[in-house]
Amino acid sequence: MSEILVAPADSTVLYMSRRSELRLTKRRRFPVRNPVTGEVEGVSPGEFVAFRDGQVRIPKEGTVTLQDSLDGGTAEVEAADVHKWLMSHRLFGNQTEGFWRVDPTAPPVSNDELGALMDAALGLDADTLEEIIRQEREGWGREQILERAQDALEKITAMRSQEAEIAAQEAAAEPPVKAKPGPKPKATPEG
Repeated sequence: MSEILVAPADSTVLYMSRRSELRLTKRRRFPVRNPVTGEVEGVSPGEFVAFRDGQVRIPKEGTVTLQDSLDGGTAEVEAADVHKWLMSHRLFGNQTEGFWRVDPTAPPVSNDELGALMDAALGLDADTLEEIIRQEREGWGREQILERAQDALEKITAMRSQEAEIAAQEAAAEPPVKAKPGPKPKATPEG
């Protein structure tokens, strides 16, 4: 099932800063010199984390494109490395000059989510309830949804177990099928 039944968790981490255009240098630029003459021929690319309007979003997984504004170049860097670097940066946690991580809060349960949960429960759709539980555990982990979906799933399982038990009892209680009488024996002249 690939249908999204509950709100997915944010796939990025938000970092904020009071300074709207904060720029953090991950890797500095260095002059590139000619090995023979020693003259500067250019500059090595740098890696910078740039805040726009006081914020930057970094994916939780995958790669991040860091820019070098000098030449417009970019560099692909693992997101986990960028998070590790940001969390150990000397300005991390400094509310006046630096930046901080914003931990997201789960959204309230929506009418669509409640509707999907109710439809699955009323339709005795255990597969959909299991998918709701899986998606919510991988996402926000909201107890409101998890408790109700698990409760409905348990009730459906118990109801199906009772139905199977009743069907088994009814099958055992049915009388055996009587054999159909065969053709009557022909009367003999003696009798």
